[in-house]
Amino acid sequence: MLQRHSKLWLLFALCLLLILPAMIWLSVKAVNTDRDLRQDRRETELARREAEVQEKITSALYRMDWKLGPHIAREAARPYYLYESFYSSGLPIITGTNAEVPSPLLSQTSDFVKLHFQIEPGDVFSSPQRPKSDAECQKALACCGITDQIVSQRDLQLHEVQQLCTYESIVRQIKTSESYQEDESDRVTRNVYVQPQAFNFANKQKQQQIEDQQQGRGGAGDNQVAQSGKPSSKSEVQRLRGSSRGGTEFLQRQKSYGANTIEWANENRDNLPPSLFNQADSIEVLEGVMRPIWIADNLFLTRIVKLNNREVVQCCWLDWERIQQALREEVVDILPDVVFEPVTNDEMLAPERALVTLPVQVVVNSSKLLASSVINDIEIAETGFSGLQVSLLVAWGGLIFSAFAIGSLLYGVLQLSERRASFVSAVTHELRTPLTTFKMYSEMLAEKMVPEEKQVQYAQTLKLQAERLSHLVENVLQFARLERGADKRTIAATEMKLLLAGIDSRLSERALQSNQTLSFQMDKEVLNQKVKVEPHAIEQILFNLVDNACKYAKKSQNHTIEVNGRMKNDRFVELSVRDFGPGVCGNNANRVFQPFRKSDLEAANSEPGVGLGLSLCRRMANTFKGRVYYENCEPGAKFFLEIPVV
Repeated sequence: MLQRHSKLWLLFALCLLLILPAMIWLSVKAVNTDRDLRQDRRETELARREAEVQEKITSALYRMDWKLGPHIAREAARPYYLYESFYSSGLPIITGTNAEVPSPLLSQTSDFVKLHFQIEPGDVFSSPQRPKSDAECQKALACCGITDQIVSQRDLQLHEVQQLCTYESIVRQIKTSESYQEDESDRVTRNVYVQPQAFNFANKQKQQQIEDQQQGRGGAGDNQVAQSGKPSSKSEVQRLRGSSRGGTEFLQRQKSYGANTIEWANENRDNLPPSLFNQADSIEVLEGVMRPIWIADNLFLTRIVKLNNREVVQCCWLDWERIQQALREEVVDILPDVVFEPVTNDEMLAPERALVTLPVQVVVNSSKLLASSVINDIEIAETGFSGLQVSLLVAWGGLIFSAFAIGSLLYGVLQLSERRASFVSAVTHELRTPLTTFKMYSEMLAEKMVPEEKQVQYAQTLKLQAERLSHLVENVLQFARLERGADKRTIAATEMKLLLAGIDSRLSERALQSNQTLSFQMDKEVLNQKVKVEPHAIEQILFNLVDNACKYAKKSQNHTIEVNGRMKNDRFVELSVRDFGPGVCGNNANRVFQPFRKSDLEAANSEPGVGLGLSLCRRMANTFKGRVYYENCEPGAKFFLEIPVV
């Protein structure tokens, strides 16, 4: 069939070859586009989550700076003379004048400060919280509530400080800072806290803005993008914007807390005795800016105070452990796992994570703050099928189904065409012989060319040909009814002995017409079985099987046709029809049940028939859930009919 209709199949294949590449190209493009869109959505969502995390960090930084601001401002605003245990009510003690007024630092305690101390050239350490002389100690014990235990504790702390730093090391660390400025013409007290890294970052930020304005560029975040080229993703753009915004917020917090510090210092100066600021009666004093520095793992607030030509360093040793604990408690609701990292140089400074009040920046676990459950939902959504992918799958399914349906329809149409051609060829050849006999014998009888003694013989021949045509027409009509599903047979439970009662005589008569003998044997168990079938269908199936055996075994030496019946597995009645003819060759074993299987050549060289009997037998057996099948045997062929019992 494929060879005879090769043009149609070639056309079908060409159509598929035109459609498939186009569909593949569209699918690849659509999948790539969808993948890019999903990646953009994911990056946008992640960038939004990162922005939310940065908002939390910024809010936490504001709260921590607000927590530390008053404490740092108070330390930055303290006048230099408070770093003596006792000072004169009229003039600050700088040359050994007898002390009269106790310094507030002598008895004042703070959760965030371990010790206030002063270092003079030659590594001379002193602390306002530890009186120098025995007389001052006695006075402090009497008037300030200081105990011997507190004095011993301050001695230990002062000794520990002496092991940590020296006068030269602190002065060098302060003066080497980029933010350090010394103006000899400014002789007023300047008690403003400054973080060196903050000044450095502010100067760089201002310089960058000036350069951007001169070159006609945007902000710092845009400049970073310009220098690095086109950003690789939306998340990178978001991070650059976050960094720029973090720097801006850093400067705003620095400005805010710097102003608060100056305001606090000025308010406290107004409350101090006016005589303490009588610059005409005092030596020239220049208080430097309070600067935080790290020495090992210890945090200090330091400043240089000039007394005429002599410089001393005043320090506040901060209790970093308590500060960390207080800051964590302040932001535990938004940054539960915050870790603090000292900032010792400008390269380490991350403005979006840095405090203004101290050279410290926060280190947070971003993975927890990114709301892991939401991110997991994103990942789960990404692993599923998108709407576009589902549409593509549906389109491909529709294409495959359509191709299969069209191919099946084409195959069915061509097969139907083949069957029609085979039917026409087989029926034409099968009808030609009896019609020719009818025409010739009827003409001879009509013209009285047949002697009277042979007229009976001619009439008998015409009768046989009529029966042959009748059987052929009956099979064709029955097959047509089964094909259309119009064969509505009445199926009822019947005993086998009643079904077989009238069949053996018809089968024997058909065998005698071929000069053969019918052997009809049924087990008693079979005759007593009740089956649910249509009686006429059983008769027609057995007749077709016997008729087929008569045609193909008439030239055999054994002229016996055996029809037997037995039980099979107590579920089926098995009827068999065996002949002793040539049997069915291996090539035709799979074709014997196909309708109209004969070609013109086969029809001319084989026994009479259109090749419809066996196919009709199988289809009729299927109507009552029976089965017809073939087994080769030597010699001859054997066909079986299985009938289910009730």
